[in-house]
Amino acid sequence: MIAPPTIEGRLPWVDYAKSLAMLMVVIIHVHITEGISKTLSAMIMPMFFMISGYLFDYNRNPRFKPFAWKRTRQILIPYLFLNVLMLGVWVIMQKWYPEVYSTDSDAWSLSKAIGLARSPRLIHDIPLWALFCLYGVELVFYPLGRKMWSTLTVAAVALGVSAAMFYAIPTRMSDIPLSVGQIITALPFYALGHAYRRGDKKERISRYVFSLPATLIYIIVFALTAHYNEYVSFRLCRFGSYPLFFLSSMSGSLAAIALMRYLAQAIGSNSIIRYISDITLLICGLHILVFIIIKATFYLGFGINEETITKGWPGVAFTIAAFAITVYPISWIIYRYFRSLIGK
Repeated sequence: MIAPPTIEGRLPWVDYAKSLAMLMVVIIHVHITEGISKTLSAMIMPMFFMISGYLFDYNRNPRFKPFAWKRTRQILIPYLFLNVLMLGVWVIMQKWYPEVYSTDSDAWSLSKAIGLARSPRLIHDIPLWALFCLYGVELVFYPLGRKMWSTLTVAAVALGVSAAMFYAIPTRMSDIPLSVGQIITALPFYALGHAYRRGDKKERISRYVFSLPATLIYIIVFALTAHYNEYVSFRLCRFGSYPLFFLSSMSGSLAAIALMRYLAQAIGSNSIIRYISDITLLICGLHILVFIIIKATFYLGFGINEETITKGWPGVAFTIAAFAITVYPISWIIYRYFRSLIGK
């Protein structure tokens, strides 16, 4: 299958894949049902890192220092900004409305967790761990991808180290400062995404990897491995069976990307999808704030608790509303008027 033509220098399927990934992140955090969350959690973060690896290009970033500063502006500064914002929201809610949003922690502990990027402890806005993890992955991959024999070598070595850590220190792996455990686990997927970028210029590779028969195989493998494995939490480095985790991550990511390629080929570029793709960082960081606003409105205004509006079919409506409000107006305001805060 040939990728659709680029629009304004970008591939439509990438925009569709990034938008799908963010929608799935919101769905997981609504927790409509255990089954939905368990299935999506088996592949969503690997897919996110695989797409990120695909987007990285040494030709656009020939020197490490300028690249590191660029990603500091684009990822680390937003990570700090969004954490400070959500920490302020957490303090307010803890003091005046603990029945709406309360966690077993304190402001000092959360501040230390932010500074040390200890992913399991960022409980005031859980999704923000992924921003620092991506920042770390990119800084680690840059020199390795250049100096080692190939990106596939980077993927293989990182995969081996991650598996070794998982079996050797399963209870401590997730809480290592600077998200070391999460970064090492994400590195193989980032490297594989980048390896595909190099191969994607060869039509033959794409035709085989994303053919309809291959896509059907991915879906079957993903369904089986995700079903038989435990609930996966990338943030907590809980992978259940590591082989099943890797198989479900790869097959699920490839299936989703293949389907988005078919969708982009059928529909073409879309301005709304391009906009959502551009603000994925904001959606990641702000959808929890929207959750709080919606829950507070229903609880304080009508006495309706969280369980009532987030489970089953009400949860579907909650997800749609939360995603829409996060995309517009909240993210739009920051994207339009405070672009420097997100490295734009």
